[in-house]
Amino acid sequence: MFKLKASRLSILLILTASLARTQTVTARSGNGSIGGTDGAITFLLGPPSGDFGHTFTADDFSSAQTGPAAFIVDPNPLWMSSLTADESAKWIGTNADAGCCAGNTALYAVSFEITNAFTSATLELFYAVDDAIGDTVINNGPNTGIYLNGSAACGGAFAIGFSEQHWVSCDVSSLMRVGTNWLYIEDGNVEGSAGLLFSATIIAINLSGAGLLVNVPGTAMPWLYSTASGGLNSTYQYGLNDGSNPVIVSSSNGINFSAGSKLTVTYLNGAVSVGPDIALPYTDANGFPGDTFANVPVELPGHYMNPVGYVSELVGTFTDNGGSIIGTPFALGDGPTTLTVPVGATQLQFGVDDDQYYNNAGSWVIQLSGSLVKSVPSIDGVGNSAVYSAGTPVAPGSIATAKGSFLLSSPSIAPSSQPWPTSLGGLSMQFAGVKTPLDYVSAAQVNFQVPWELEGSTQAPLTATVGSQTSAAQTVNVPRFSPGLYSMNAEGNGQGAILDSKYRLVDSSNPASVGDVIQIYCTGLGAVTNQPASGFPAPFKPLAETAARPNVAIDGVSAQVLYSGLTPGAVGLYQINAQIPNGIETGTSVQVAVTIGGIASNTVTVAIQPFPVAANPQPAITSLSPASAQAGSGPLTLSISGSGFIPSSSVTFNAAPHTASFVSSGQLTIALSTSELATAGGFPVVVTNPPPGGGSSNTADFNVSPASVPVPAPPTGLSPGSTTPPGVTVSTLTPTLSWNSSPGATGYVVVILNSETGAEILAQKISTTSFICPALVSGMNYGWSVASYNSGGLGTAATPVYFTVATVHTGSLTGSWQGEWGSIPDPSAFGSLSATLTQNGSAVTGTIRLPSSSCVPGGDVSGTISGNTLTLNLLVGPPQPMAIFSGTLDASSNSILGVYEVYLGACTGDYGLFTAQRSN
Repeated sequence: MFKLKASRLSILLILTASLARTQTVTARSGNGSIGGTDGAITFLLGPPSGDFGHTFTADDFSSAQTGPAAFIVDPNPLWMSSLTADESAKWIGTNADAGCCAGNTALYAVSFEITNAFTSATLELFYAVDDAIGDTVINNGPNTGIYLNGSAACGGAFAIGFSEQHWVSCDVSSLMRVGTNWLYIEDGNVEGSAGLLFSATIIAINLSGAGLLVNVPGTAMPWLYSTASGGLNSTYQYGLNDGSNPVIVSSSNGINFSAGSKLTVTYLNGAVSVGPDIALPYTDANGFPGDTFANVPVELPGHYMNPVGYVSELVGTFTDNGGSIIGTPFALGDGPTTLTVPVGATQLQFGVDDDQYYNNAGSWVIQLSGSLVKSVPSIDGVGNSAVYSAGTPVAPGSIATAKGSFLLSSPSIAPSSQPWPTSLGGLSMQFAGVKTPLDYVSAAQVNFQVPWELEGSTQAPLTATVGSQTSAAQTVNVPRFSPGLYSMNAEGNGQGAILDSKYRLVDSSNPASVGDVIQIYCTGLGAVTNQPASGFPAPFKPLAETAARPNVAIDGVSAQVLYSGLTPGAVGLYQINAQIPNGIETGTSVQVAVTIGGIASNTVTVAIQPFPVAANPQPAITSLSPASAQAGSGPLTLSISGSGFIPSSSVTFNAAPHTASFVSSGQLTIALSTSELATAGGFPVVVTNPPPGGGSSNTADFNVSPASVPVPAPPTGLSPGSTTPPGVTVSTLTPTLSWNSSPGATGYVVVILNSETGAEILAQKISTTSFICPALVSGMNYGWSVASYNSGGLGTAATPVYFTVATVHTGSLTGSWQGEWGSIPDPSAFGSLSATLTQNGSAVTGTIRLPSSSCVPGGDVSGTISGNTLTLNLLVGPPQPMAIFSGTLDASSNSILGVYEVYLGACTGDYGLFTAQRSN
């Protein structure tokens, strides 16, 4: 979800960059192919082991810049193969085999360009090294290891190690400059192999409101003057008219011009070429040690002087409202110039003191900072911090931007220790008494979190307070949602603040692929679960997920959202983790937009490359199963074994295409019909994989042999079964006969014989494995067998088995019964008994009658005979008996003596004895 340390720093830098003006530069090792050289990195060769033996000098840095190109080498088996933070970086060394067996200590040099003015700069370095960054770790040598423009950076505390990634970050604001910069890294070697793997990111930020930026064209005159004696500025009559008046800054620009106040003027960047006669380029305000008088080989000092002859010097002067110079003009060099406003001065004028040539080209950018004109603070507009536009709504919990006049002399940023303060740099802001957490304040801009307490409101008044002065209220719309996506430009429509799973910016140098998960950083997605207090960072566990689910459109196609909520450890910053969908147009500027609660965000871009499609393998067949079949034996499933099979593999059988079922990379199956197996022959089987790659396999032949009639075999497992008369006894007149064989394509003939006469009473062809006999005669013995049958005729019959149908007895019972009630005497408890019963084996069914009893009138009975015991159940509804009769059979007299007991009805509790005579 979110990493700490370096990855968290990267996120915060990107966010800061989105809220301000920024430039991000990446320098990495190994720009090229392994075995070649990296033309972007050169080196100064050191000793085979140990340190350089002296502190680096300007000549050393210069030699590193002009030295040979670094070799891109295969990593030593002990080294880590690549950086997880930047997989594009490769190992470099001082010779082609440095990654294998030898290498020298070296000072590597790589240049990068900073084109915009900046107020802060950070260097972030990921690296692995054999043996160490710098030589202080090796043997306390004099060199720390990382240098920017010849000065030591990042403190020199670096880890040793080539088997894992290390990280360091430091502020390089004072070491970096606008234009060309040089980063130097020393790889100190102890012995044996030496190599360096690194990725450096430099982020330069110009915080809005840090000062007034002034553009001075090369055609601007240095001041207004008159050739008349005593006329306007006649003392300083320099500067040909190139068509532009001086650039004027006054109190109308918000600068305090009261006498004695301090102003600082700083050259930032730019270049001016002198007119068409000589067209001399100057890369900064004082590019040469001095200015050269036209056609005279004399160098003049690089500052303002009275004599004539200055070429392309950036100069300025204080003037009054009429343009008359007050004090002495001054020149601007590379460094800042601090000025004190003289009495009577109301303006500063800037231009070029070129009195030799005209039609100059180019411009310089300077920065003017100082105390501001004191007044009441004012808020001009409020909007979403991701894409500011005055008057746009801002949602509770989101990061917003207010612009206006805030009476601050210098910007302030909330300390890294959180939560965000509600007072910063002497400024506070409040929504109807609810104070806002502040992240950044300046004279012209404030970045803050809209308090969560405003949830449920639609509008709220916002005021700003500096000291005792409070601004007029600005009415701000605060709906539930105001989505805004952060981008790397101020307009909010360029490269988005979107990272990959390794927390690297997804841009043209690091495109994502279809199917990858990207992290989209934004604000204004509304209420969340596990909501933190206003100004406090979002929790790590449990996460603060959005109550509503956003829709992410990448190139207009909805993407699957895996997470939507606050970024853990950050204030007001949301992130959406989404998977790049299929079916989109790829490129370096694919559009990304978010909609939540029916509100659409701004659109940013991201670099997406097509999903890398690996070449399909060429298939091969090793065997078929079955390997052959007999004509007329179909249909069947043919299994194809081999290698290189894929789900899109296709199969032909005898040149006819078949739908293949993918089982694994080593097995496919196809279905063969009866018609395809009707005739004998050899039929080729071929597997084909589609491009990219792919191709057809070798040919495997499937053989179909001529049809033959198999010899019928007798079935087995006859049931009931016994090979010796009288066999087994069955208790039903229609027994079920069964056997174990499966009929398949063969029918069966069932033959039933009377075992006493030998006469065949039934012969029938069937196709199942069981058969129900017609009604047989009780007490009769039967023999039966089964013979297999196919197109070849009747086969050998199974050995006959024998069974006997059990005798069925039908007869009646007559007798008397006597009993007593459990509650009251009743003469009806004495009477006669009669029954009609049928015995089939041990089962007994029939009816029973007790005509003298009003309690047990009789009814259907069921029961069993077990040995000499008869048990009958008088039923009132299955399966519940009303009464149970149990008696003992006397075979010699056919009499029954028994007991009964009533369970249900009005006579419950009646019990007694009964006697009966059996007749059957």
